Order: sequence, then C-alpha cells, then structure tokens
Amino acid sequence: MGLESLISSRFGTEATCIGEFSRIDAEAVAMKTVSIKDNATAEDLLQQGADEEVLVLRDGHPIALLTPFDDDDLEWFIPERDPAFIESIARARKQIAEGDTISMEDLKKEFGMD
Repeated sequence: MGLESLISSRFGTEATCIGEFSRIDAEAVAMKTVSIKDNATAEDLLQQGADEEVLVLRDGHPIALLTPFDDDDLEWFIPERDPAFIESIARARKQIAEGDTISMEDLKKEFGMD
C-alpha cells in the first residue's frame, strides 16, 4: 500500500496530489502534502512550507518534511543537537529510571525555601 493510499484509508481523505497541493485533515491535525515532479523548484516547495508543515513526496513516498522555522526556533535547534546536551538528557533519564531523584520538599529545604 502506498503512502497516499494509507493516508486516504486512515483519514478518509483523498490524498492524491500529483503536481498539486492537498491538505490532509484528521481530528485536530492538518498536514499539507506535495508530490514533486522533476520540474518542481525548491522555491515552490519553500513557499509552501513557510507557514505550515509540508510533507514532500516522491513517487508516493515521503522524502522530506518542510517545517516553518524562524530565529526563535534556531535558538532551540542548535542546543538540542549538542552532543553534551543530548548526553545530559540521557543521564537524567537514567537517574529517574534508577530512582535517583529528590523530592520537591527536599529540594526546597536544600535551598532554604521551606
């Protein structure tokens, strides 16, 4: 089953969009899709992704997701991909899994906020 057929069966929405743009709505989720042809330009795709997410398909298969992105997003994007940050999140998850945590009450006491 191709992606467009899967989307149509899952969401009950016609998802065929060869050479044109369509919108897939499911509950509160909307995703614009575009199937590219050899003559599609990057500018065309970027214009479509300026305000909302666009799933880019080639031969019915997803190849990219265009997401609106601005300076505020960039402030989060770079640190979230920093290996040291990612490792700190992994350590924190391990501590939680091992029960190595401190209660809010104990934390307040430690900082003299009780």
